[in-house]
Amino acid sequence: MDKEKMLALADFIEKVPDDKFHMGFFGKPANYESRRVVCKEDLNVCGTACCIAGYVVVNKGYCVTPGGFVYDDIDESDYIGQAETLAARELRLDSDQATALFFDRNWPYQFKEDANNPKVAAQRIRHMVETGE
Repeated sequence: MDKEKMLALADFIEKVPDDKFHMGFFGKPANYESRRVVCKEDLNVCGTACCIAGYVVVNKGYCVTPGGFVYDDIDESDYIGQAETLAARELRLDSDQATALFFDRNWPYQFKEDANNPKVAAQRIRHMVETGE
């Protein structure tokens, strides 16, 4: 685990507006009918939201679908991989750590109830850095 990157991610997520964070989507476009992916330039568009792994890959310059497919560009021509795999690689998480962090159903009890709150998600990230779980 890259603790420095994890803590920087927690600081970033903590500042995300509530309506821009949702653990139910890797990337949720504001208007899914006209666009299936979220890219970095979309993050300021009203109605756009990402989860923890979604923000990791979007901030690396990739585009992500709600289901976690990552593309190099908006036209979805160059498939890169799955969001959780790429985010885990970026944060140097093993597969168990990635599953524990990127899917809120696996979060410790104290974080589950308000998983779509970015401040709670930031606390979850810091908890993992401190405890390894």
